[in-house]
Amino acid sequence: MTKLYVTYLDNYENKCPYGLESDMDRINKDLSIIFNLPKDIEDLKNSAKQNKEGTSYIHRFCQFIIYIYLASDLKKGGIAFFDCENNMDTALEVYNKFGKDQFPQMIRQDFINQFIELQEIYQQVSGWAELTVEELPE
Repeated sequence: MTKLYVTYLDNYENKCPYGLESDMDRINKDLSIIFNLPKDIEDLKNSAKQNKEGTSYIHRFCQFIIYIYLASDLKKGGIAFFDCENNMDTALEVYNKFGKDQFPQMIRQDFINQFIELQEIYQQVSGWAELTVEELPE
């Protein structure tokens, strides 16, 4: 099973496990796990550098919908992992809880789009990855 590294791990109303990370070393480790190609990571970082506000991005990996934010200086960022457990009501609750105030409009729509795509393959990919608060491997 693939491990994704977070500092904060919780379960939104006992129906949506989620994890948050803001340490750049851990974010970079997670990015190297999530993206198969180093070029994809570089493209994301270049997008952040080109925009004074940084970049926000929604991605899907295994059973997780992932929100990624990178500041333009690449010294700050955040990553959030959400497992809505293939439940549209839960996805909409998470969208309303986290999305309204914290995600830009385009990202909110991407969150729902990723969830809809994930619904079709959720049973196949569920359990392929887990969130952990363990220390990074050396």
